Amino acid sequence: MTFWQRLRWVEIPMALPVIFGGIRTAVVMNIGVMAIAAVIGAGGLGCYC
Repeated sequence: MTFWQRLRWVEIPMALPVIFGGIRTAVVMNIGVMAIAAVIGAGGLGCYC
């Protein structure tokens, strides 16, 4: 098995849960920061005031 075959069939499928967990964490953090910024009046969320 070559390096690229091992990467494609073994390493990437094993890493997918961690990758998607990181994406989910980043999305939740961004939504939270946007909500807090809207509350304190930092603009954003489509407001061009």
